[in-house]
Amino acid sequence: MVVLVALTPCEERFRTIDQVGGAGVHHVLGDVARGALAAPFHLAVAPGNLVRAVTDLITVTLSGWTTVRVKKGYDYGAKVSLREMGASEATSDHMQSQDITKYGRMVERRVLAAVLDFLEDRGVDVAEYRQHSLTIMAGAFATNGATVNVGGDATGFQQNNATDGGSV
Repeated sequence: MVVLVALTPCEERFRTIDQVGGAGVHHVLGDVARGALAAPFHLAVAPGNLVRAVTDLITVTLSGWTTVRVKKGYDYGAKVSLREMGASEATSDHMQSQDITKYGRMVERRVLAAVLDFLEDRGVDVAEYRQHSLTIMAGAFATNGATVNVGGDATGFQQNNATDGGSV
């Protein structure tokens, strides 16, 4: 099962600069007011942050570290990016959903092709893998009483009902 994760567009409140008059005096004054309300909190925690930074600096200096060694395999990155924090909860229109699906399929194709090339370069028999990847790429699925035949990029369904006898 493939789970597709995509970063949705920014929330509308972060897109005011894209709107006509979005950078007008009214919006600027609103930002100033929000900043003024948040300032006391930031001023209250600033001395603690300064003490912590100075303590870290003294600790590194006294320990004699000249270079910082990065451990292999340890993730030093941020857990959540600013862009992720500003993403909306869902897509706003059908075209965005279609784009997510389209680019997700492109990534699937490239990953499957890269794995296939890797295995072939090492002399591995890839016949079964190739069949599975074709099934994935065709978006094939089995339904109630039907079998799925995959060939190339096309998917064919053949009904197994005794009464129908035809193909769909």
